[in-house]
Amino acid sequence: MYDQFPAIDATDTMAQVTLTIGNQAEIPSAELPHIFEKFYRVPNADPWKQGGTGLGLALVQRLVAQLEGVILVSSANGWTHFSIQLPIIEQQMVASDRSQLSPQSVSAPI
Repeated sequence: MYDQFPAIDATDTMAQVTLTIGNQAEIPSAELPHIFEKFYRVPNADPWKQGGTGLGLALVQRLVAQLEGVILVSSANGWTHFSIQLPIIEQQMVASDRSQLSPQSVSAPI
């Protein structure tokens, strides 16, 4: 029964954090190069089961790129896994960047 839920994993190394999520849906290998294109939807997929506009993965890819990371995808054996690798920024660098912000532009963490 656990196999029906998305699998989520997070790891970190000295230089990066990797977030991985998998779900029980396979994307044909011929479609993988296109899934990050805006408005792309896998042909022959049931639109009632696979809703959406085709913008989600394009937006995620742009956000990950803005954070200087990468997003990877693999799909086989009835499962699709997405991994997001983000660099770890040194704490000293973050602290110095915050000192340059005006008090009005600093927001509380969510």
